[in-house]
Parts: sequence; structure tokens; C-alpha cells
Amino acid sequence: EVYRLTIMLVYLHRVTENSRSQWLRTQQYIDRAYGDLAQLGSCDRQLPVFILGCEARSDEQRAVVLDLIARTEKGTSSRSFNYARELVKAVWVQDELASREVKYWDKLSYVLSCCKNLPTFV
Repeated sequence: EVYRLTIMLVYLHRVTENSRSQWLRTQQYIDRAYGDLAQLGSCDRQLPVFILGCEARSDEQRAVVLDLIARTEKGTSSRSFNYARELVKAVWVQDELASREVKYWDKLSYVLSCCKNLPTFV
């Protein structure tokens, strides 16, 4: 449960565009969340995985997200994370293609606007 709270704090920091002085605290939340996710056996909710996946800046962080999705999908009662996985990958592509930092909300809006149906992430 702690990782979910941490991830929601990251999301709130991003969408409210907190000042540069908050950047270090947000980065600490992100680092803590990646440590927590790497140790989880699975994750029953897609939204925390999506939010943290949007924060991945390195191949190692991206691997943590993809590994967690794979472990979760192996569970007999898990829902498919395919949609969340593809949206996270689309965010990563946007990060790679951007010549400058794109505002968080603009990036999410662009990626989600490409969906026929809005994801529920439940």
C-alpha cells in the first residue's frame, strides 16, 4: 500500500507542476517507488504501474515496469495489462522523440487522446 501512496504523490506533483524546488522530493518518491515495485510479486491495479511507467527514464527502470507487468499477468486471476503496457511504451517513445522536456499533462493528454476508448486502469 505504501508504494501506491508514493506513486499518487508523484502523480500529484507532476500534474500540479510544482516548482523546481520540489523536483528533488519528487525524484526521491520515484526512486523509492521503483525499489518497491522491483520487490513486488505482482500488482493488481494498473494505474500505479502506468503512472510510474511514465516516469521511467532509464532502461533499468523500464525493465522494472515491464517485469512487474509480466509477473502480474502470470497470475491466474490477473487482468491483462496489455493496454497499460502499450500506453507506457507510447509515453516512452514521446520522451525519446522530444527535443525538450514536454509538460507531463501534455504528454499524457497526447498519448491518451490516441485511444479509441479511454482506459479505466482498474
